[in-house]
Amino acid sequence: MKKLISIIITALLLFSSTAFSVSADELPFKDVKANAWYYQYVKTAYEEGLMQGKSSSIFEPKSQMTRAELVTVLYRLSGDTVDTSDSLTFTDTKADAWYADSIVWAINTELTTGYPDNTFRPNAPVKRDELAVFIGRFMASKNLPLPNRPLIESFTDAKLIPDWAGEQVDSLRIAGVFVGDENGCFNPSSTATRAEISKIAGMISSFIYKNARFESFVMEEDFLYCDDGPEVPILFRIYLPENYNENEEYPLLVYLHGNGKQGKNNWLQLDAVAKCFTNPYSPAFDSIVVAPQCPIRKWWTGEEIDKIAALIDYVNERYSTDMSRQYVMGHSMGGNGTWELMSRYPGKVSAAVPVAGVGLTYATGGDGKEIVMGMTEDMLVTPICIVYDNDDIYSDGDYNRRVYNTLLENGAKYVTYRETSGVGHLICDSFINSEDISILDWLYAQERDVG
Repeated sequence: MKKLISIIITALLLFSSTAFSVSADELPFKDVKANAWYYQYVKTAYEEGLMQGKSSSIFEPKSQMTRAELVTVLYRLSGDTVDTSDSLTFTDTKADAWYADSIVWAINTELTTGYPDNTFRPNAPVKRDELAVFIGRFMASKNLPLPNRPLIESFTDAKLIPDWAGEQVDSLRIAGVFVGDENGCFNPSSTATRAEISKIAGMISSFIYKNARFESFVMEEDFLYCDDGPEVPILFRIYLPENYNENEEYPLLVYLHGNGKQGKNNWLQLDAVAKCFTNPYSPAFDSIVVAPQCPIRKWWTGEEIDKIAALIDYVNERYSTDMSRQYVMGHSMGGNGTWELMSRYPGKVSAAVPVAGVGLTYATGGDGKEIVMGMTEDMLVTPICIVYDNDDIYSDGDYNRRVYNTLLENGAKYVTYRETSGVGHLICDSFINSEDISILDWLYAQERDVG
């Protein structure tokens, strides 16, 4: 099972990073130029079997997408099969048409009920408001959550969007599936082109792949945080080892995501932690992994770190965890949170890996010796591996080195430093990928005496 999950995740990561790497002459359509904005999208949709050309050499990227073509793309994305005994009920569709199976599927999954005159109008172009409803219903039929990006402005022509499409348009706007034109307009009555659909098909495919990767993470909704105020739910997902046994004790890893993953969908944060499972030999498979989501416009600091400490206590009470092997890892904003968790809650974790973070500051003490602000005595005896990449333009390498050296100068016994180059800010992609899990191995090897 571990190997299967890791193969699936690795393949998906490779897909996301190499899908656009094939040379231009491998795409058979002469009307899709390599420098066109839609080239990569058309290429991926074609290679994934989601879209075909109008002929063997013509794609017609600027042509209007018909309703039959759109339903066929969604049918291919679904991976479903059709009961051939079901018949078409629309008066303008024929059982031997090339799109027949797709429309039968759309009826069965309630993606469409057609028009009031009992027609489907398969050759009619798809308007953008209709497109939103089709996609929204498809996502709901597959229980696929949409990303919830904060601070996404409404369309300037929102008043022109019909009520029957408003909710789907808004959800897809927030998710980044729909973007406005140069004037910020959605243009609900305009038709969608085949090039535009190729881009959207790729995004939906990505949502499906990500959801498959995350299905092992259970969503819990019954943990409420309260600190002399109203109860506040904490969004998190939890992974339990295969064949979890409450009579055994398992290491606990809390993974704090970086900036851009905040939200309220309890899903977006999983994209990063899933990389801990790309190697079939990763120690994460045999541990309990918790992935909390920071609220919109919040950071891993202050009360949000208080919530994480309370969440750790909750997981330890509810599940069979090994108190001697309690770990925290965080990237970027999560790296900052890793430092703050250790500073605010000494002894809470057995070991920590802050990645590309700047959670502590340094200053000069009264004796002229440099000190780390927020440092605790517990940090001096806690195994810490600081990870940084030289080509990271968002995290200060000199800062990370000085914190490391200052910890050593103040007597830290188990702090280590890992510095790489050529990767940049997304360093987690390299050190916990399928080829190198040495830092994960190091982390899970740490154990403390709990008496």
